[in-house]
Amino acid sequence: MLLRRSPTDESNPDRWGLAGGHVEEGETPIQGAMRELQEETTLQTKPKFMELLQVIPLQDKDLYLYHVKRSKGDVKLLDGEHYEYVWCPSEAVGWYDCLPYMQETIEQLNKKEVQ
Repeated sequence: MLLRRSPTDESNPDRWGLAGGHVEEGETPIQGAMRELQEETTLQTKPKFMELLQVIPLQDKDLYLYHVKRSKGDVKLLDGEHYEYVWCPSEAVGWYDCLPYMQETIEQLNKKEVQ
């Protein structure tokens, strides 16, 4: 699932990306990812349905990318950070104006699906 950022967003307006955000104090990266998924889409999942794809070191933090294999609920974009979503196969991600990390992320996912 790709989420389209708000056109008024300060960082990458109108571009497509994944649900995500900051890990709060006391949370593990996987707990933070689950919370952000629920806050941004209302979807719920469990750690056993999440697979760590990649950790990307950034200047002041690390970016953890998870593949959510299963979730429950209906998508509702509540946070105002996103205004549109789309379910698409990994080979179609290139059709969207995505955030810079997306191509590498999809390539990682495709490699894991082939194995």
